[in-house]
Amino acid sequence: MRTLLDLLVDEESLGAPLLELVRAAVDDAKRGAGPSRKRLELNRFEITIDVELDEAVIEDVLEPPGVAVRRVSTRELIAALERARRDRSPVRRYADAARRHEQGTNDADPRKANRAARELTRLWKQIRRSDEQLAEFVELLGHEALSVRLWAATHLLPIDPLRAERAIEELTREPGILGFGARMTLQEWRAGRLREP
Repeated sequence: MRTLLDLLVDEESLGAPLLELVRAAVDDAKRGAGPSRKRLELNRFEITIDVELDEAVIEDVLEPPGVAVRRVSTRELIAALERARRDRSPVRRYADAARRHEQGTNDADPRKANRAARELTRLWKQIRRSDEQLAEFVELLGHEALSVRLWAATHLLPIDPLRAERAIEELTREPGILGFGARMTLQEWRAGRLREP
């Protein structure tokens, strides 16, 4: 059963802004620069943070008063918000899209595969603008799913050709469509015909 904390962190629009608000409230209170008790009103939630008690009270204001209330430690709230932010990271979504592309390809579902390919391109454009995300992205070259490795290496070719080519070379030995795709990617790249995805 989903808790009120789960519902709060699932609220897409709150993610990073809420994490920063909670951290700022806790830091200010610890430094004596703000009240030890702070109330935040966000969409359908009211959150009261009490730093002295190390407690956050989450209330769903769409429910009758007192019905949907959850008390958690401020550390638990911050940890849940950090996990949610990591789970929604563009790099994590990129890996998920690469898996969906593979599934669409294996299921002979071109709509699913093409939709995933468009998402991969869109996410790559976002990731490459951030040094932090790019550093996280390079780790996908060692991802457990070979299709994720191939997509990541292909996108990295113009930025880090040696590392990307090495990763794709390893994948050329794989059987089936993945190995074939890796061989074609290298062939087109080396011939100068692979335009940046």
